[in-house]
Amino acid sequence: MLSLLLACTTAAALTSAVEAQPVPNNPVHVRTIAWSIFGVDQTVRVTSNDDRPWELSLENAPDVWLRSIVGPFFSTVEFNDADANGEHHTAQIVTRIDSAIAFDLVNWIDHSRQSGPVLAQLLSGPRCSMEAACETEAPQWPEQPQCPSLEAIESWDGGMMELSRMLVDTGCFTDAQVGIQASAFWIDGWDGESVTLAVQREHCLDADAASCRGEVSFVSMNPPKSWRPWLSDAKERHGHLPRLAPAPAEPTEEPTEAPAAPPTERPLPSLAQR
Repeated sequence: MLSLLLACTTAAALTSAVEAQPVPNNPVHVRTIAWSIFGVDQTVRVTSNDDRPWELSLENAPDVWLRSIVGPFFSTVEFNDADANGEHHTAQIVTRIDSAIAFDLVNWIDHSRQSGPVLAQLLSGPRCSMEAACETEAPQWPEQPQCPSLEAIESWDGGMMELSRMLVDTGCFTDAQVGIQASAFWIDGWDGESVTLAVQREHCLDADAASCRGEVSFVSMNPPKSWRPWLSDAKERHGHLPRLAPAPAEPTEEPTEAPAAPPTERPLPSLAQR
């Protein structure tokens, strides 16, 4: 009887000890991403967890988020403490280009005559956090008579900086609305024709810059032809495309009404009008 009692007591104690041990509820997963740069194989080890499986961190630097790997373009999000005056973002996209060939995003946009469409997307699309949590409502378009229409900006085929200055001079937009950090972007996705970039904004919408973790806007554009083999490889998981851009809103059916009068076209101000 005594031996039976001791056995039961021991079993109960062991069961309690097992139950008392903490059970990991958020296991860390490690995997290796492989790609090549001009025929040279590359690898990086990243970690993720079940709560946020899309959020990859570098294994050797857990506070650095991986964003994209496309050929020589390696983009991450790095975090910093704001200075005493809150003069810089506390989250910054860092894009390393492992190539002797330099790439300037604004120069490419200008050279390929995409300044108007890209700036129109920056002005009409939502601002998003580094985690790709985006505003639920699109920005309101200014209705003042001197303000150009979205269609007029889309049709612009000049330089991006010139267009930005013109828009600020009209008083319809601010530097914070048109400004981007051209060297801070990640390559988010590719549909075989156009590429989606997440471009970091120059200014935060929040007036308190010290609390700003960095904001991005997603824009679609035609990539350089030299990117296409790298994009194809990344799409086939020889590299990494995060695909964090919000899906386009589904069109809604509206009740049939009498055709509305065509909107009044508001062209861009000419250089002579400035």
